[in-house]
Amino acid sequence: MEINKDLALKVKSYVEDFFEKSMPEIYCFHNLEHTRQVVNSSLLLANKAALTEPEKLKLEIAAWLHDTGYNAGPEGHEERSITLARTLLSSYQLDENAIEEISSIIRATKMPQMPKTLLEMIICDADLSHLGNEHFWDRNELVRKEMANLGSKMQDEAWILFELAFIKAHIYHTAEAKSLFDKNKEENCKVLENQLLELKSSPKVKGKNKEEKKKLKKLSRGAETLYKTAYQTHLNLNSLADSKAHIMLSVNSILLSASFSFLIPKWGNDVRLVVPTISLILTALTAILFAILTIKPKLITGQISKDDVKKKTADLLFFGNYTSMNLVDYKWGMRELIKDPEYTYNSLSQTLYFLGQVLKKKYKYLIYCYLVFINGLILSVILFGVCMLMITK
Repeated sequence: MEINKDLALKVKSYVEDFFEKSMPEIYCFHNLEHTRQVVNSSLLLANKAALTEPEKLKLEIAAWLHDTGYNAGPEGHEERSITLARTLLSSYQLDENAIEEISSIIRATKMPQMPKTLLEMIICDADLSHLGNEHFWDRNELVRKEMANLGSKMQDEAWILFELAFIKAHIYHTAEAKSLFDKNKEENCKVLENQLLELKSSPKVKGKNKEEKKKLKKLSRGAETLYKTAYQTHLNLNSLADSKAHIMLSVNSILLSASFSFLIPKWGNDVRLVVPTISLILTALTAILFAILTIKPKLITGQISKDDVKKKTADLLFFGNYTSMNLVDYKWGMRELIKDPEYTYNSLSQTLYFLGQVLKKKYKYLIYCYLVFINGLILSVILFGVCMLMITK
């Protein structure tokens, strides 16, 4: 059997089922998500390198199978992956030469990487593409967690030193990978170096007894409850204001519709309806205006930089600010925020304050809306009564 797209789909389906049933949960980095990312990066690099269709398929199949041997542990997993690949591909009657080439591609991912062919270089670059793409920080945490699951726990400083040594020693093999990932890899490296500097310069808190720790923990829980309750109250009030504004929109729209459908057409027969109808229309229009102002979204955008985060003046919880940042800087900023309880609470307080300012404006417009509606409706009814009692001469 020759290699084809149908075979690649069968291998994909097999591997997805294999990971779901046979891969222990302790391997939280070397999981199906990692395999999918390697496959996607392999195909991305293959397209940039203008590989032929058979070459792409061999690379894709190797990428799907390259970590299947991890279910029995990290040591020697490449050879176990090759054994499984040989058994699976032989069952599909794939040509022996193609099986051998796919096996060599899988074997090339063994650390330290020493690829010889272009396909081997591409899968090696794809296997570590997360070092220089948007997945770095998520995958980085999973690597640390997986190593801890296997008994290799590291403190923050030791972990950053380990990661820096690994990244600085790593080199992408293909020009395509270098053009895609090198710049982001350097940025990630700089962020790690900054984290290390801040970690070394931050004062170490010593001598806290158990009683003090209990008080701090209790205070932290109390603060979390306070903020959670306050946020929920703000959200409920915001929802209530929007709901009341929608009611006013509906009621006044009905009044406008009735005025234009039933009252205005009768002006020719009864001029007494003109003044009260105009009063009713103006009331409805003004109330609708204030109701729209109540629910009208307002986009406030701000510009924040890494220096603002370092100075602890940046608000990373408001979307109008952080959407101007790139993903790498935002993830770094959020880690800085989480590490510093005082900065976290200040940011939460600032967000609550501005939510309150928004609510203040909403309810001001809503009050105007109801006042106009009630007073205008009373005035219109009085005018209708007075005009109906008028004796036309």
